[in-house]
Amino acid sequence: MKKWGKRLFAVSALAAMCAGGTAFAEEEITLTYMGWLDNNEDGLRAVADLYEEANPNVKIEIELLESDQYDTVYMARMASGEAADLMSIRYQEDNKKNYASGDYVADLTGQPAVGYLKEGLDQVSAYEGEIQGIPVAADCWGLWYNADMLEKLGLEVPTTIGEFRNCCETAKEAGYVPIANGLQDGWTAWMTLWTLWGKAGEAAPTLFDRFQIGEATLSDVEEVRWAFDTAKEYYDAGYYPENVLGTSQDSAVQLWYNQEALFCPNGSFFLTEVEAADPDFTYGFCKQPYNEEPQEDICAQGGYTFSMAAYKQGEHVDQAIDFINFFFTPENYSVYVEKAAVIGTTVEGVTGGDSGAAKQIGECITPMNTNLHPGAAQDAATDGLAAVFAGVKTSDEVVAEMDQMLQDSLTK
Repeated sequence: MKKWGKRLFAVSALAAMCAGGTAFAEEEITLTYMGWLDNNEDGLRAVADLYEEANPNVKIEIELLESDQYDTVYMARMASGEAADLMSIRYQEDNKKNYASGDYVADLTGQPAVGYLKEGLDQVSAYEGEIQGIPVAADCWGLWYNADMLEKLGLEVPTTIGEFRNCCETAKEAGYVPIANGLQDGWTAWMTLWTLWGKAGEAAPTLFDRFQIGEATLSDVEEVRWAFDTAKEYYDAGYYPENVLGTSQDSAVQLWYNQEALFCPNGSFFLTEVEAADPDFTYGFCKQPYNEEPQEDICAQGGYTFSMAAYKQGEHVDQAIDFINFFFTPENYSVYVEKAAVIGTTVEGVTGGDSGAAKQIGECITPMNTNLHPGAAQDAATDGLAAVFAGVKTSDEVVAEMDQMLQDSLTK
């Protein structure tokens, strides 16, 4: 069990005239911001410093909690009328429904911040015609590859599932591990499932949201089972490390760093670690192919890290909205991106990183949430993948168990 902690950062800021063009009285006020630690303190602090220079009579206090404690603490504070003026919110449908039920967040429709977003991203945190928040960063899942090894083996970056299988088979015959993945830790099943579930995201883009609130079952979508069956196919073909069920993810990643493996399934956020490791080979990032024919718009599993919102019932809601408009101007958002090392950006014209891999990631980000995270059914999925590999359960049985686990949680 993690201990939840908090970090308080005080930043002074001035508000005679704000980014949105709204004039405020110059009395001393304090804006509070609450989020979770993964929101990146350095990036938030940097933009708050800029706001300080423009608005010296406003003080911003930023409180960051452990992620697994945040929802419980913040929902309790909203219900009691003691929430922060600014907040990080999640984009999942069940969260949106909770925010709307208590009339907790201000509608940002028509605000300048919305106009800065890339096409389609205004709907990430939209609910029943209102825009609850502005997405701050995006991520996706895919395949990291060793470009030097591909060239050595006479291969190209795969664009179809047939090409991917050929890459794996060729690498295996040459003595390399085709896919560096380890399932000893349980949660690392996501490295496998999330890359393959892009097919489900393409087939049913809103499945995730509907599943979370009990309006759909995973059994409704064949592509969910397909991911388990395809992973089993790769397992039987020997594409994963030997004894993958007993291999840690750290060990699997090391195989890739040591140029003993061709592909390494992981998220876009893995770039920071890869750049720090500085492996002695050229690397790249691509979407996991899952169709027999090439398609430019193939869906990558992905979603958004968090959205920024204003507490509707707060005393300083107008000033809070003004800060959001300030934050998302391309100039100020670029500061957050640099300090927070964001790869998947949400503001038009702002890119995250200059490396070739960073640009490849940017091309893989989808304009909508296709992140199939089973939530309460996570344990059934992780245990289920190992059971499918071992031949103890079928994909139908595992997906049915996931559906049942979610229904049980909704009933509770």
